[in-house]
Amino acid sequence: MPLTERLGLVFLLLPLSVSASAGTNPECLKHLGGTGFDVNCYGGLTTDIKADSERIYRKLADSMPQGNANRKLLDEYMSAQAAAEKFCVLEKEAGTNWMPSPSPNTYNMWDGIYAECVYETRKQQNARLRSLLKSYKNED
Repeated sequence: MPLTERLGLVFLLLPLSVSASAGTNPECLKHLGGTGFDVNCYGGLTTDIKADSERIYRKLADSMPQGNANRKLLDEYMSAQAAAEKFCVLEKEAGTNWMPSPSPNTYNMWDGIYAECVYETRKQQNARLRSLLKSYKNED
């Protein structure tokens, strides 16, 4: 591959690697109050937390022997937490008399409430995984 093509590829992929490693600044939680901003803040933090949880999950799963019942239990926990996100629809639609609250081209306040619920669900999962990892490593 010629040098110019390799350089072109580097410049093409560089923004992708930067955006993939860039996280959402948790300071955004101090400035909530605009629906679109809230959704973006919670959404970005949720993405960051999910990535961290996946990293911790891998460490835990890799520490368990193949066929160990706890590995299966950990997998079930991860699946249950992913499924728990769907219940956040209850928070979203409780304020709309239980009617769907679609947001075709814009966010509404219920989208912010939904995004917060998903964030809190994933934040709790992450705390639990961190606690498990800490217990496994016998760290105080």
